[in-house]
Amino acid sequence: MNKTVPVILGVAAVGGLIFALTRKAGAADSCRNLQANTEYFFIYTGPAQTFQRALGACYDVVYTIDVWDSETGEYWPPVDPMNDIILPGYLCRVIVQAPCRLCGFILQ
Repeated sequence: MNKTVPVILGVAAVGGLIFALTRKAGAADSCRNLQANTEYFFIYTGPAQTFQRALGACYDVVYTIDVWDSETGEYWPPVDPMNDIILPGYLCRVIVQAPCRLCGFILQ
């Protein structure tokens, strides 16, 4: 019985390490370095917030951010990105005019 305690603790420690590493890798994956004039397709994974806040440092160099509209089958830009809200799960097309780092979006 004394030999099972170290085995259980070892398994728990390895499991915890694997969990921590995969969560860290997942968080790192949600950030991308975007190149100018390249069309990117993302799924928004961040919290519900304005488009301006969700785009962060990229906001100033965004050429377009468009959201998929299933009713029309097309991508449409938000009418007021400073006040319109983007929700988790939105499908987006993003083009920037200069390189920037975008977080909270994963590649589609």
